Amino acid sequence: MNELVELYLTDSSNRVAALRRAVTGGAVADTERIAHTLAGASMASGMRAVAPPLRKLEHMARAGQLVNAAELVEEAAAQLDRTRAFLASALPSESEPVAVVSG
Repeated sequence: MNELVELYLTDSSNRVAALRRAVTGGAVADTERIAHTLAGASMASGMRAVAPPLRKLEHMARAGQLVNAAELVEEAAAQLDRTRAFLASALPSESEPVAVVSG
């Protein structure tokens, strides 16, 4: 479980950085693609709170608009940071044994 969470968090951080570059550079198609991919990965991973600003950004980019896009990227990044903090406190560390319930 920790491996999957770490993979999601690492990939998401990389995509947020790419999204910042795309928005800053005015790359509408890249913005749409990255926002779509990151929102989908977040939903599929159960990190639903990260998706709403990304969906807004995706729709804006699809319409060719990036006005206020940087704010949405930062909103998604902040939600990702909150998710990271929650997961760090909720998941056992690698050294902690994971309880197995058999039935």
